[in-house]
Amino acid sequence: MSKFQEISGELLAIANLPPEKRNKALSNLSVLIQGLPDYEIIQDQKDLISSIIESLIAENDADQIAKSKLVFVPDVEEQIAPTKKTRAKKVVTPTAQVESEDLPDFIEKLTLVKDLPEPLKKLIGLRSMQQGTTLTIELEDTIIQVLDWADTPEGYGFWEKITQTGDLRDFKAMFGNKGEKVDELVMFAELNEFAGEFLNPEESEDLPDFIKKFTRIKDLPEPVKKLAIIRHTQLVTKLIDVNDILARAFDWTKTPEGDNFWMLINTNGDLRMFKKFYGNKGEGVDDIITEPAPAVKTRKPRTPKAPVVAPKPVVTPTPKPVPVEKPKPVPVEKPKPVKVAKPKPTKQTKPKVEDDLSFLNDLDNIF
Repeated sequence: MSKFQEISGELLAIANLPPEKRNKALSNLSVLIQGLPDYEIIQDQKDLISSIIESLIAENDADQIAKSKLVFVPDVEEQIAPTKKTRAKKVVTPTAQVESEDLPDFIEKLTLVKDLPEPLKKLIGLRSMQQGTTLTIELEDTIIQVLDWADTPEGYGFWEKITQTGDLRDFKAMFGNKGEKVDELVMFAELNEFAGEFLNPEESEDLPDFIKKFTRIKDLPEPVKKLAIIRHTQLVTKLIDVNDILARAFDWTKTPEGDNFWMLINTNGDLRMFKKFYGNKGEGVDDIITEPAPAVKTRKPRTPKAPVVAPKPVVTPTPKPVPVEKPKPVPVEKPKPVKVAKPKPTKQTKPKVEDDLSFLNDLDNIF
């Protein structure tokens, strides 16, 4: 939701407050608007809305004092109706007001719009305008022909009861016995419409895919400029220089979009990634205005270290290989073969048996 929509909602909520509480709420809203950052609402717009709010406060002051039969005098003006700025010593003389009669509880059912009580006609005109139709109350029409009942804050049953039975009791309960609260509702609706037309110009066309590269911030399309101011505000303490280009506005790498996102816009004039992130009209930028600033990781500064000079490598000459002479083989004399004489075979001689049997010759002597 945009900030202008929030302000409009606050104005409508204040319109439904009792008159005695309305001025305090308006004053608080004015202070809140003045405190908004410039990237959400510029100073001229703040001053315009605040001046309108002050006019409403002054009118309400005068109305309340007249009803109380009080008179402004220079010495006590601020005590009776203290405001941000003392009014120009305006004297309100009590006037005898002719009070209108209360509305009846019932009217004729299916009454034509032109014949309805005046407060009811005003309410129908306001709701018809909010629905985008033009109501001519002289038409010979009934309420059902000029208004979409379901598309009103009062609801379908509210209008059905008036049309089908002529019952005005719900109307009187919501808008007063005389319907006087309708005038207040119309007044705030007109203020809201006026502020909306001033603050929200007609919806622009889609952003182009490309713009001039190295464009200064002040010349960027409005949604791109708004996003750049938001990121600058979140990351940089000093005010942004709108005559700078994006490269000098903030550190791209510390944004949620990243370095490449901003480089495409600044260096190439390419808005296609921006449109992909935030819509063809850049409408998504409004949704991030109320978001907290992204947490930026900060690194502790490193103490510079003395450069370490690497020692030059010492080149040692490679010794040349010393040729080693192979020892010459010593010739080994083969030993001469020794002739071994084979032993001559010896003939074996049979033993003489005579010597062994010689004793037989002595047998005779023995016996």
